[in-house]
Amino acid sequence: MGAWSYKIFESDDALDFMGDVERDNSEVIKAIEEITILKDTDYLESYDATKALVAIEILAAKKGKPSESFLGTGVDINKIIVEPAQEIIEKSIFVISRIDKNSELRELMNERGGENEFTKILSDLKDRISKN
Repeated sequence: MGAWSYKIFESDDALDFMGDVERDNSEVIKAIEEITILKDTDYLESYDATKALVAIEILAAKKGKPSESFLGTGVDINKIIVEPAQEIIEKSIFVISRIDKNSELRELMNERGGENEFTKILSDLKDRISKN
């Protein structure tokens, strides 16, 4: 069984995706945009939700608002070339709400007893990505 936590950077999926991003920075924007094209009724799988949350954490770090969890990854944010433009910030806010409202990741958090902590993490991320 792989690593799992309600914290964004404490799962195998998140760590795997960070490796993908370090090799190809365009993965950040792709992970967010893939969710924006889903219909409300489309099933949002845990892996895709995790990738998007990692991507949004990267954007928040680029804005100078990294989480403690992100800082703990040891990733040099200056080596990730991605611009937190307003359009992608707005999409990020939508994606956070979509993950919170209707996703496999939310279901897993609820089943495993991490729903309150996960809600706090999503709220904090939304605050950090929203502020200039």
